[in-house]
Amino acid sequence: MRRSLISYRRKISAELRNLRSKDPKEYWNRINPRKKEKRANISLDSLFEHFRKLNKGGAEDNNQNSENVEDKTTEFNEILDEPITDNEIRRVFSKLKNSPGTIISP
Repeated sequence: MRRSLISYRRKISAELRNLRSKDPKEYWNRINPRKKEKRANISLDSLFEHFRKLNKGGAEDNNQNSENVEDKTTEFNEILDEPITDNEIRRVFSKLKNSPGTIISP
């Protein structure tokens, strides 16, 4: 029994060494065997009902959320619409690499 186990292990390791160079995909399939996927037994009707219920009560909430988004976008637009200052430009130019493509002419 012990000898057969040792010979089996040697045979497997030789096959793996051989596969590693000749067929890497098969090598990794043997090293990391794929696990069986679990599938839920849910009917399409129950999924349809679930999402219909989720969608049913959200009309009022959607209006409130859209108002909040509009308020935030106007705040962001005000910040972005401010003029660019000389300090901002200098700060960005100082971060550029010194290569011929980044020469700034006055």
